[in-house]
Amino acid sequence: MGRLEVLLLILGAFVLNLYWLNRGDLIAFLLPLLALPPAAQVVLVLLRSEAGRQYNGLLARAAFVHLLFGLLLSVGLLLQ
Repeated sequence: MGRLEVLLLILGAFVLNLYWLNRGDLIAFLLPLLALPPAAQVVLVLLRSEAGRQYNGLLARAAFVHLLFGLLLSVGLLLQ
């Protein structure tokens, strides 16, 4: 269940980011995409690994991805 939750939260952030593109806020849309490589790495490791103690590290990395996404989105909105 935890695996699905992390996957959906990471995917959801990038899908909902399309809102800014729809509004015409190109910078607010593009800057958070810089968080895509670390997000993809977290997803790949999550899908390839078994549940266990290493999930604690993945959870920390997923939190970092969300922090990075939020910071980049904030900067993008400030630059609009």
